[in-house]
Amino acid sequence: YDAADLLPTAITFSRLLDKLPKGPRMGLIGPSGGICGVCADECHRFGLDVPELPQSAQETLKQFIPPFGALRNPIDVTQQIRSSPTGYQDTIRTVLEQDTIDGVFLLVTMVGEPRASFYCDIFTEAARATGKPVIIAWTGAQSLAAQAIPQIKRNQMPLYFSARGAVRAMRALLDYRRFLDARGEDNR
Repeated sequence: YDAADLLPTAITFSRLLDKLPKGPRMGLIGPSGGICGVCADECHRFGLDVPELPQSAQETLKQFIPPFGALRNPIDVTQQIRSSPTGYQDTIRTVLEQDTIDGVFLLVTMVGEPRASFYCDIFTEAARATGKPVIIAWTGAQSLAAQAIPQIKRNQMPLYFSARGAVRAMRALLDYRRFLDARGEDNR
């Protein structure tokens, strides 16, 4: 970590202190195999696991994700997820429900308005409905999401503009959780 990480990580702590990850097992959900792979590499680099989802969860995801998507983890919902009215929400909910997942990264690439604001609403709803940490890595052009980016910030969602920044923040949350556990303290 360096000084440039301090403020974004502190903001993430202020938003997720009551949702520290219980362990290193992360779910990665994105519309592109490329960003999913980048985030998975960063997870491994920072000591976070990307476990395969249970077969039952993969079967559930088949209902929402096209056959050419990836179901194991990382989950590549593909750009075709748009054809399902609730596919993205159902995918996020399914992943968050897994006991084998301790936190989730929601990955965004190139998406413009109004779809970007629609994703923001989905992400916020999912994050509020779970006790697990959810961090957004918005790696696409911010100028295309002129309404969504400020909306995400207003909704108090942890937001990073790189997979590395998002993963580094989740790692810091896990380290703090382990620090509290070692001292016999609860995180709230």
